[in-house]
Amino acid sequence: MSEPAEPGAIIAMFDLGSNSVKMSVGRCGEDGSSREFAWRSATTRLSAGVDRTGMLNPDRMDATVAALEEMAMQASALGAVRMIAVATEATRIASNGPAFIQRIEQATGIVVQTIAGDREVELTFLGLSRAIDRNGTMVVADIGGGSTELIVAVDGQMISGISLPIGSGRLTDEFPPGDPPNGEVIQTMRAQVRRRIGHLELPARSDRLVIVGGTGEFLGRLLPRDFPVPPALVETALKSACRMTSAELSRTIDVNVDRARVLPAGIATALAIADICCPTVIIGAPSGIRAGLLRLACAGEL
Repeated sequence: MSEPAEPGAIIAMFDLGSNSVKMSVGRCGEDGSSREFAWRSATTRLSAGVDRTGMLNPDRMDATVAALEEMAMQASALGAVRMIAVATEATRIASNGPAFIQRIEQATGIVVQTIAGDREVELTFLGLSRAIDRNGTMVVADIGGGSTELIVAVDGQMISGISLPIGSGRLTDEFPPGDPPNGEVIQTMRAQVRRRIGHLELPARSDRLVIVGGTGEFLGRLLPRDFPVPPALVETALKSACRMTSAELSRTIDVNVDRARVLPAGIATALAIADICCPTVIIGAPSGIRAGLLRLACAGEL
C-alpha cells in the first residue's frame, strides 16, 4: 500500500481545459488528507476552432503556455514540492496535441498527462466538495469548454459516469449566439444538448443537480441568492445573461470576456440536463478534477 505524502507537503495541480487553464495549490495533512489554499485561473480558449481544423490554434497555445509559466512560478513561490498537470478534451482530440504537451514541458518543466474522458469522470467525482449533501439521487455535471462529464450517484456511491463531447465553447462555436446572445439560439443549444444526451440512462427525477467547475461558480454570481436554488432561478439567470453583451457580463460577474462569452452556453447545458433529470434543486460547486488529483497525491496514490 502506498504511503501518504509527507505531512505539510505542498502540491500544485494544473488543469489544461478547453476554456481555461486552472491551478490549485494544496497542503497535505498528517492522515493523507488535503486542503487547497491557493487558486488561479486564466481563460485561454484552447479549444477555439479545434473541431473545424483538427488542430490547436497557435495563438491559443501561446496564451496557454504563458499562463502556465506564470502559474508555475507562483506555485514555486508558495513552496510547491510537486506539480501535477493534466490536459483534457481539446488536447486529446487535436492532431498537434502531443507536440503541444512537449512544448509545455520544455517551457515550464511541468510534466503533463493527457487524460481520457473516463479518468475525468473519476477525478470529478473524487474531487466533489465534501460539504455537498450526498443522500438520495444526485446528478453531477462538469460542464467544460469541450466536454461534459455526467455522473449519477445514489447515497454517495457513483452508479454511472460518462464523458461527452459537449461543452460551452464547442456549442458557442457551433451555434454562434451573437453578442448579446440571441435567446432563440441559446434555446436551440439547449434542445441540441437534450437530444445528444437523450440516450443516456439518467434518472427521471433527482434530489439535486450539482454543476461543478467554472460554469457552476460563475452561474452562482448571476443568482440573487446562494446555492442551492430551484431550476426556475437558473432559468432567470440565463435570461439575464442573454440581455448582456459579453463585456457587460464579464464586468457583472468579474470574469474574462472570453469566458463570459461562453457562459450562456454552459448554463443552457446545465438546464438541458435539468430538463431530463428534474432536480429539486441545483447546486454550483468549484470542485473539480484538481481537487481529485490533490486527494490522490496526498494519499500517496498518485
